[in-house]
Formats: sequence, structure tokens, C-alpha cells
Amino acid sequence: MKNLRLRNALSLSLNIAIVFFVGIAVYYNLRNDVIRDAAWFGYTGLKSLVFFTNLSNILIAVTSAITIFFNFRNVAQDRFEFPTVFKIIKYTSTVAIALTCITVVFFLAPYAAFLGHSYFDLFKRNNIYTHFLVPVIAIINFAAVESDGSFGFKKVFYGIIPTFIYSIVYLVMVVIIGEANGGWVDFYGFTFGGRLWTIPISFIGMYIATFGISAMLFIIQKKICEKRNKRNKTLEESK
Repeated sequence: MKNLRLRNALSLSLNIAIVFFVGIAVYYNLRNDVIRDAAWFGYTGLKSLVFFTNLSNILIAVTSAITIFFNFRNVAQDRFEFPTVFKIIKYTSTVAIALTCITVVFFLAPYAAFLGHSYFDLFKRNNIYTHFLVPVIAIINFAAVESDGSFGFKKVFYGIIPTFIYSIVYLVMVVIIGEANGGWVDFYGFTFGGRLWTIPISFIGMYIATFGISAMLFIIQKKICEKRNKRNKTLEESK
């Protein structure tokens, strides 16, 4: 019982941290009187919501805020449980925010460095929350604190949903509508400077990367849960 209370306290603290940090990030992104890191290509204010980074951060913040409600319910009922459907939603949003971090670390930051900028430009000021702190906290929270090991491997495919939906919207806005007709600039560089033949490669690569992240997160939380359950069983037997 003490272990459940500790996990609930950790979960509550991490969820509050996520909501707080995302709140700061969104607040500054929506302001028009400050310099924001998200102001690429003129996408300021509400237009900054076109970025997957901001959308994935808002998604994890919303799910974390809902989790806080369950945290307090768990305290009142002296347990540590979450509805199955909600656990899937939390898992999906965690995969999305993990994708944000990994994409920045292994694609966007190196690409920015290739273009002559600093690799760490995407981790400065406001971006330290959206590109690093929130993803790391969310991954730790799901994999090591909230997960109970009840997930089957088929749940891994749910992790692709946010990426798939966003990729379709991105394709429509960047390629089909186009910047000249009110669409989006290819701010993620998936066409590598207008090379349309690279789009299938970029999208397939992103789907594979998302599935890989989803599978890895599944494996990590499974291993942690197995060790936790084994430790708890040993403690119970020793009493």
C-alpha cells in the first residue's frame, strides 16, 4: 500500500510539472510582444499551433491534467488505478511527445546545424520545455511510474495515430494546397527544399521511427513493471 501511495505521489508531481511547463511554453508562444523560438516562417500566435511540437505538448498536457483528476481519486480511494481506455490515450500522447524530442535530437537539430545554425538552437529558451523537459518527464512518468504492465503488444500500433493524422494534414497543407495558395511552408524540411520525390521516403521513415519509439516505450515499461512486480512479490513473501 505504501508503494502505491508513493507511485501516486510521483505520478501527481510529474503530471503537475508537465502541465506547468507546457503552460509556460504555450503562453509565450501565443504572445505577440515577445520573441519566441516557435516564430519560424512567420508562424506566430495561434499560427504556432501548426507545429507538431506544440500540438504534441498540448496533447500530453491535456492527458496529464486528466491524470491529475485520477491521482486525486486514487488518493481518496487509497489505490493506484486508471481506466484502460485512458491508459491507451496516455500511452499514445507519450509516444507523440517522445517523437517530438527524438525528431529534434536526431533530425531537426542536425539539419539546422547543416544549414549553419547551432545544434543547440532548438533547445534554447522556450524550446527547452517543449523539446526536452516535457518529453523526458512524460517518458519517465509513463514507463516507470504509471504503467502497470497490462498493455498487450497490439497497443503499440495506437502510438502511430497522432503521427499519421498530422502527416496527412501536413501533406495537404504543404503539397496539395501549397504555400502560394494559403497552405504551409515545409517548415520541417521533409521535402528537402521542394524535392517532392523525397516525401514518401520522409513519411515512411517517420512512420517507422514512430513505430520504433512506440515499441521501445512498450518494451521499457514492460521490463520495469516486471522488475517492480517481482520486487513486490519478494517483499510480500519475506513478511
